Amino acid sequence: MIIPLKGYNRRLFHQKRIIGDYSFKRLYSWIIPLKGYILAMAAQVKKPQYAVLTADLVGSRKLGSAAVEQRLGEISRIIEAKLFRRKKSFELFRGDSFQILLERPEEVLHIALLWRAALKATVTNGMQWDARIAIGIGPVSHRAKTLAASGGPAFQQSGSLLDNLKFIETQRIAFHTSDDAWTEALNAECILAEHIISRWTANSGEAIFQQMLQGKTQQALAEHIGISQSSIHKRLQAAGWPAIRHWESYFRQSMSQRLNPKPKP
Repeated sequence: MIIPLKGYNRRLFHQKRIIGDYSFKRLYSWIIPLKGYILAMAAQVKKPQYAVLTADLVGSRKLGSAAVEQRLGEISRIIEAKLFRRKKSFELFRGDSFQILLERPEEVLHIALLWRAALKATVTNGMQWDARIAIGIGPVSHRAKTLAASGGPAFQQSGSLLDNLKFIETQRIAFHTSDDAWTEALNAECILAEHIISRWTANSGEAIFQQMLQGKTQQALAEHIGISQSSIHKRLQAAGWPAIRHWESYFRQSMSQRLNPKPKP
């Protein structure tokens, strides 16, 4: 049963309703800008950036599946033992391809150069091994037990780039990021470096691989390989090691500064 309001009670009811409507409107007017501010702040929070390196061998059909699987396994174990404390980090797939996810993108060029050097140090029936290496820099939306089941922009960029890299003759290391200008600059460096890397012989590849992996003096490196110090010096110079070392160092520093900028005072 509804009891009609009369006189003073009716006026009081209307006043409360007006005050309530006014308060709601004021509250709503605050919520809208606050929502926009929260969304803007959330957009400014950068998602963690990863590097996904995906690679496949060049001309693997001529090398034989058993030999390819064995050699890729050997190289991956050597690198994992030295740089990843023997932790399984590389995933081999399709028989002639491999992939790794790095939480520190500044290390990815070092890994790429190690693989190029190790493969170029390998010769089978007169054929020198090599690989196409596609590197995606970006966030990762899903990390599963295996890289094959993981996903995100970094994986997508690396995978699509590797498909395109098969039709590019000017470089065998390439980058793909969400910033077109940055991507173009990184790939310009790769194209220039390819003029040096493409001339590596098996001896050059071995010298570069051991130098980057061990980080020893030339004398210690020569003793490790079993040649004279003058020979290791000649091999490194012929391989353009000073330029490669400078490039890798510059890449590491610039990548770190870009992804982890220092706050302005």
